[in-house]
Amino acid sequence: MRSLKTFVRSPYFPVFCVILMDALSFGVTLPVFPVFMQKELGASPLGVTIAASVYFAAQFFASPLLGRLSDRYGRKPVLIVSQLGTLLAWVMIGFAPSLLIVYAARILDGITAGNFSVASAYLSDITDVRNRARGLGIMAASFSIGLAIGPALGGFLSAAFGLRAVFAAAAIGSICTIALTSFTLRETLTPERRAELAIQAARMTASSTQPPTSLWRIPSVAMLLLVVFLAQFAFFCFQTTYPLWVAAALMPDASANEVTRTIGIVMTVFGASGLITQMFLIGPLVKRFGERLMMIVGVLSRFTSLAIITLVPSLAAWAISAPFLSFGTGVFLPNMGALLTFASPPNQRGQVMGMNQSAGSLGSIFAPLLAGYVFEHIAPGAPMALGAVLMFCALLVALSTLRMRAVSPPTAG
Repeated sequence: MRSLKTFVRSPYFPVFCVILMDALSFGVTLPVFPVFMQKELGASPLGVTIAASVYFAAQFFASPLLGRLSDRYGRKPVLIVSQLGTLLAWVMIGFAPSLLIVYAARILDGITAGNFSVASAYLSDITDVRNRARGLGIMAASFSIGLAIGPALGGFLSAAFGLRAVFAAAAIGSICTIALTSFTLRETLTPERRAELAIQAARMTASSTQPPTSLWRIPSVAMLLLVVFLAQFAFFCFQTTYPLWVAAALMPDASANEVTRTIGIVMTVFGASGLITQMFLIGPLVKRFGERLMMIVGVLSRFTSLAIITLVPSLAAWAISAPFLSFGTGVFLPNMGALLTFASPPNQRGQVMGMNQSAGSLGSIFAPLLAGYVFEHIAPGAPMALGAVLMFCALLVALSTLRMRAVSPPTAG
């Protein structure tokens, strides 16, 4: 109880609430969005996945710009602009008469999708190096709570009030997020602090002699980035088509309300598993087995999940596989980030983390298009099989890093 009171009074609590509301707004739409596009707007499976692809493409190009703008003008104004873009996107989708409006809304949301990246920078501003992981862990926990609650809430809202009502709920959540940001967050980058950071950045740029392409010449970095690309490509083959797969292959005779409610329940299992992983498992497991082995275990767990639903396409198998996928994601992403910092020179760790994000983003841009195509032209289960094959390839590459000494944590002393 005392630790809870301390947390509520800490500077972490307001940003925790902001991220939680963002995650809830996003989570309520997860089980509904693909079904809504298909049932209400007549989208084909490829048409549904295009909406995901254009969002990630817009985010890929806009996120670095939003980060630079937050460095220049402060975190709070960029957060509010980002949240306003998300609010407008949910309103556009809720009233969309055609697919073109949905695509325009997704592009707008992608362009302004700086909520989580800018929130990460905000947390970095209010934490010292020793507590940086704890601060970012708070963000991950709040997002997991939103994903544990949001999908089930979205499923029941759509069943009770219709598919479009879910986007109204997401818009209300965005309004709450904007209010929380406006009235509870203080600006962490004062004009003086921004000027100081600009001078530091200029000095680092002037002293840097290594071009970004030099990192690709480090075998361990190249192999790890290949794992990221393959694993994220495989994951998004599944993530962008599984609601359509449930409707077409597992519940072909069910109504849209029954489908979204079922998806919401399983997504809640996924979110709860992710929260348990982040709160109770990652720390002890990494301490016992190390980052490299846990990264490999994360890829293996993801492959196991996709293999289960490919070989046994049923609701029971899907529910059983969800914790494997959630656990795998929870241990893969943070340990991969740590391994990349171990494998890169100290003065290029920022660059390698940017390359890590870019590798994952490329997978999220192109995977939905390929998944939608094979869903439409081969079979509803084809994206799951494709994801399983690609995740197995990622596992083989991950296993090859066991021979590389450079991806081990640096020794003290």
